[in-house]
Amino acid sequence: MLKRDQCWRCDAICSTPTSKILCSRCGVACYCSDKCKGSDEFRHQVDCQTAALKRKCSGCNQEKIGLKSCGGCREAWYCDKECQKKAWPTHKHLCRQVIAKISELSERLNDIFDFKKSTNSHGVGTVYYWGNTPATDVINLSLNEGCDYSKPLSVLACGVGDPRNIVRSLCDLPEAYKEEITFTLNDICACTLARTVLILYFLYKGKYVDLPTVVLNMRHGNISICSFFVGGEEVASSVTQIWYSLRLSDMDYRLVISRLQELVEASSLEELTEGTMNMNQGHFQRLVEVWRTWLDLSSRQGDWITEARNKRFTSFDAQEGMDLYLKEIPKKHKESASDWFANGLLLPKESRKELSRENFTLTGSDFQLSRNRGAFSYLIQSSVLPFVGWDYNEVRQWGQFVSLLKMYSEYVTHVLKKSALKLATGLVKFHFLLCNCMEIVRFVPQGRRFDRVTTSNIADFVPLPSILDAYKPLLNLRNPSSVIVTEFLNWVMLTDAREEVRVRAHFMPKGDSFRQKVLEDTKNTAVAYSRAFQSFVEYHDHSGRFIQFLRAALLVNKPQDERTRRRTWKSVADHNGLIARDFLRCQNRVFPAKWMLNCRRVSLLNGFERAVEWVIQQS
Repeated sequence: MLKRDQCWRCDAICSTPTSKILCSRCGVACYCSDKCKGSDEFRHQVDCQTAALKRKCSGCNQEKIGLKSCGGCREAWYCDKECQKKAWPTHKHLCRQVIAKISELSERLNDIFDFKKSTNSHGVGTVYYWGNTPATDVINLSLNEGCDYSKPLSVLACGVGDPRNIVRSLCDLPEAYKEEITFTLNDICACTLARTVLILYFLYKGKYVDLPTVVLNMRHGNISICSFFVGGEEVASSVTQIWYSLRLSDMDYRLVISRLQELVEASSLEELTEGTMNMNQGHFQRLVEVWRTWLDLSSRQGDWITEARNKRFTSFDAQEGMDLYLKEIPKKHKESASDWFANGLLLPKESRKELSRENFTLTGSDFQLSRNRGAFSYLIQSSVLPFVGWDYNEVRQWGQFVSLLKMYSEYVTHVLKKSALKLATGLVKFHFLLCNCMEIVRFVPQGRRFDRVTTSNIADFVPLPSILDAYKPLLNLRNPSSVIVTEFLNWVMLTDAREEVRVRAHFMPKGDSFRQKVLEDTKNTAVAYSRAFQSFVEYHDHSGRFIQFLRAALLVNKPQDERTRRRTWKSVADHNGLIARDFLRCQNRVFPAKWMLNCRRVSLLNGFERAVEWVIQQS
């Protein structure tokens, strides 16, 4: 939970601190009522166990608060050294197995990263114009500096992808905050960064609209057409469609053309935006190449983009994935979700006018194979949906609609409107960096320090110690809330955690009591009787495996003797003056340590997403 006093069951904010009901065992989960607490009992078991204050000593078998975990494996707990010595003869076999597994995993990671380095394999094999995890407020003043904070803020977003986290952060920024905020946005992919700059430029620039104006000539009744300038908040609905929809209206098409021409003809981004946005000239010219290509493609005849999308969405794997998705989301949303798969339009049917133009900004060329210089084609994968990049729970709290297309288009437009209003104050600045995430220091203005450093899931591709070592010097030491966030999406591929859940889901009998408990929890028969692992992953405790992975990841690039010798969790997790917030006890303040899955099935998570926040160790 990333809101103060938020109910773990219904997401409501407890009306007063005294009205919240805490879980007595873990002291972390809170509820707005006894009903919510009772309803969440089954789902909360896993989180309660990992965060529990009271545990059983493996030496004396007594349950106590304040026990210390085995430094080697973290799978046994003790009152003191005497109890640890007493239990060692029976515990040592398991403990040594865990340590050996960590060492082996570290070797595998080392080999993977060495191979990537030897093959000069940077970036990912596709272009992500849309997010693959829900948008997060990366500032979240209420849980960090406090809503009355009155100093400038600076955010570094490495591997930023699309700007969903940025606009969400601006949208949620307290009205009382009147200081300057600077976002430094980095990506290695020119197509991705070109699109992010374009979206933010729309919000900065606003648009001219043609409106019929009655001329005061009663004899002839003349009507003329006049152009009016409207701010970025008025362009928000157009930006939503340009961001996500396959086809555009003539008005939105002309808007894209106009803004691309301005960007291409500009001598610099800083001059064009009067200092709101700036970028190294060499990096800027690479984006200009992308924008020029889009302008060239804008006049291409035929429905070639629509045809390319249809090919992707009619493949066997795509059809299988769509069928599973439609089975397990709430029934009321199935018609609108099916409409999205068929048409690729984030607009409810009743709002669709003549959409005669294809959205050529959904094309591009990947970085990994062609360095963004290959032929442009439609790039969006069938598994990446607009509903993935925005938290379903947040969206439905904002506005409850049967149609996902209406609910999401209006929510995103709302976020963009509020972001544009923040931009209009002149207190928001952007600095864009087109480079490898490990080369950022070369381009950051001298003396610039950051209150937030987000790194997407770069840790899936770059050794974790290298990331922490590179970004720690960039943290603002004067702000105790300064943090580096590392996300992990692929860690489970190196463990047996997913296979374990998959096998259980596939072979579990329909009448199994576990399925009945899932049915009681979700009230969804499609989820409870599913054979897909996603339905059951949040009821399994994978914290031990993730910690083993994290320990192994922190040993990458270490000398061989360091990787193989016994090291305690504390000596690994305290990395060069950085310490990890206790994600097991939900102490993250920026990104969720993990996402609850079944209550947000529309967002299409797999349940293994993890985030770790690193802060400067206070002396």
